[in-house]
Amino acid sequence: MFNFKQMLLKHALPGRWAENHRFTSIIRFRKKFLHTNHNITGATVGCNQLFPSYGRRFGSSRSRTACVKMAFNKHGDRGDSSLPPVMIMHGVLGSKNNWNSLSKAINAKTNRQVIALDARNHGDSPHTDSFSYELMAEDVVLLMDEMNVDKSCLIGHSMGGRTMMRVSLTYPERVEKMIVVDISPIQLSASLVIEKYLDLFETVPLDNSLPLSQVRRDADLFLSSQIPEADIRQFLLSNLTKVDNQFKWKVNIRSLKNNFENILKFPLENEVFDGPVLFIGGKRSDYLRTEDHAKIKRFFPRAQFAYLDTGHWVHAEQPSQFLVLAADFIRSP
Repeated sequence: MFNFKQMLLKHALPGRWAENHRFTSIIRFRKKFLHTNHNITGATVGCNQLFPSYGRRFGSSRSRTACVKMAFNKHGDRGDSSLPPVMIMHGVLGSKNNWNSLSKAINAKTNRQVIALDARNHGDSPHTDSFSYELMAEDVVLLMDEMNVDKSCLIGHSMGGRTMMRVSLTYPERVEKMIVVDISPIQLSASLVIEKYLDLFETVPLDNSLPLSQVRRDADLFLSSQIPEADIRQFLLSNLTKVDNQFKWKVNIRSLKNNFENILKFPLENEVFDGPVLFIGGKRSDYLRTEDHAKIKRFFPRAQFAYLDTGHWVHAEQPSQFLVLAADFIRSP
């Protein structure tokens, strides 16, 4: 019987394995394994099959936990094939479609292929009971392996930003540079309202006999008493869809609620990503505090910080200014 762990240990660097349970050469063998027929099929792949250090590294036993093959949108060809592609992950309750316009613009400005992702339990990606930054980071690296992408420029907003930070800290050799949008690895905003939105989703009346357009209008009216901001309501209602004549939410409400503590807490160890990082925050948001800059630089010593006159949805509120910052940073040496 094929023994993946035994193969890895045979070729591992023993000193590094003993030091931190991770070694660079695992990337080569994981990619070889993924592209060879070892009876791994479907939308999910066992993480511990592919990454034997995974459960030990984060202090838990996840032998039955699976990696997710995420849904994604590709914008542009590989362009200059010598340049790593840009991979973007949305925030909680968002989807790859939120980044359609900016993805096309970044592709045009940088001549790099842009790949917008749906995180697990969001958009068109599979739903799972388990949900954490560690798991989402492994999902990103799995996709990179399947697309034969050795290194990528990562962009993430909010939850997506924390996921991409986790990728960079766990697999620094896979990350060229990174843009983190209005989120900190140190703490989370005191004004977080995501849990409130999840509760509201469960109270929205959905009449399956009505067309989607009508149900969205009714849902918008229903939510308006609790969420006065029309743009936020429209963002939330983009999760409403109709499948087999039944209305449903694209986000996995139960999993997000059950794993809410995993959204609030960001796993940090004595790790450093020493590549270029640009943090872009909103001046009217408290998700990326200036007083945390020094602490952030302990983990990302080459971090730069920029702020736009926005709230938390920086890229949506000031897309043109965000594009200038992002494209200049991506093009920089």
